[in-house]
Amino acid sequence: MDNLFYNNIIIDPGIWNYYDSSNIPTIQSYINVNVDVNHIEKTNYFSRNSQVFGFVDTLNYNLKLQKWSLGVDNGTDVSAWNIVFDAANQTRPKGKTYDIGAYEYQTGESAHLQKSQASMIKSVWYKKSNKQLKVEFANTIHGKYQLSVSDIQGKIYYSETKTINRGESVHIINFQTSLPDIIILSVDNNKIRDSVKIITQ
Repeated sequence: MDNLFYNNIIIDPGIWNYYDSSNIPTIQSYINVNVDVNHIEKTNYFSRNSQVFGFVDTLNYNLKLQKWSLGVDNGTDVSAWNIVFDAANQTRPKGKTYDIGAYEYQTGESAHLQKSQASMIKSVWYKKSNKQLKVEFANTIHGKYQLSVSDIQGKIYYSETKTINRGESVHIINFQTSLPDIIILSVDNNKIRDSVKIITQ
């Protein structure tokens, strides 16, 4: 009999640092199953960063999904096991298929959009041919910001602390390697964080 792990969100498992320092593959820190045990993993989300997935408000333990969340319509159909309600007792699925995680996104329940109310990212362009990401910031932002690019598992492809002057609206990021199909660009000044999901294909 197979053990099934479907539609789970596992973020920053406590044993990750131990695995990393012991040269144990860190992916095993999320779901560590004996090699002799039959198991199937599908549409799980693993990351060390809770900010990129698209929860409504992690600081206040609101783990419902925003409209742009990576979990929306990306899960596996589990209706065969009579899982037809989420943790808020709302019917699921709501969209094309099941959402990843405990909650099914409900249209209109989150006031958050893909960009925050105090949006710092105005627009982005990714040019696949030369592996270049062009970021246009809102004209109103200035000061020191942490820029990062990661995949949906939390792997960092770029991270830099940058001082942005008022009116300096465009920043170019050049990558040495090809990027995955979906990346997350985040801008953070320790008070406000803005993230966007980018399809690179």
